[in-house]
Amino acid sequence: MQWPTTIVAGLKAAFFGSLIGTSIPLLFTIYFGLGLISDGIAEGLLVMVLPILIAFPATLIALAIFGLPLTLWLQKRRVESRRVYLSAGAIAGGVVPAIILWFWMGAFGLVIMIIGAAVGVVTGSMTGMFWWRYARAPLVEGGTADWAEVFE
Repeated sequence: MQWPTTIVAGLKAAFFGSLIGTSIPLLFTIYFGLGLISDGIAEGLLVMVLPILIAFPATLIALAIFGLPLTLWLQKRRVESRRVYLSAGAIAGGVVPAIILWFWMGAFGLVIMIIGAAVGVVTGSMTGMFWWRYARAPLVEGGTADWAEVFE
């Protein structure tokens, strides 16, 4: 693994995955944030971007904790594919928020846990897809010579 390019690919995958995964919650928070702008611009803007501010660091941490070891394991066995990364991202993206919200909210937060898991599934699967696209596909499918074409 080439670490500088892997870090850039991880940042891109986490950003695009969290942006797509939080697109529906962003619609609601933008609406509510616009209503809060009359109280103060800073508060309104914070509410508008809150899903991305939460999802992006969480996605980066999950990518580091789950994605990199999975990549090393799959690379060692030579079974990397887009489907594997998309599936693993969806599973990790759904389970991790559900567990965190279960312990944080308890049984009363069942609806919030389900919503968090649904957003996590979309975010995780998109992050896995972008991780495959930016970090792994050029190396697996075309060798290291095609690596530079991904970033152009």
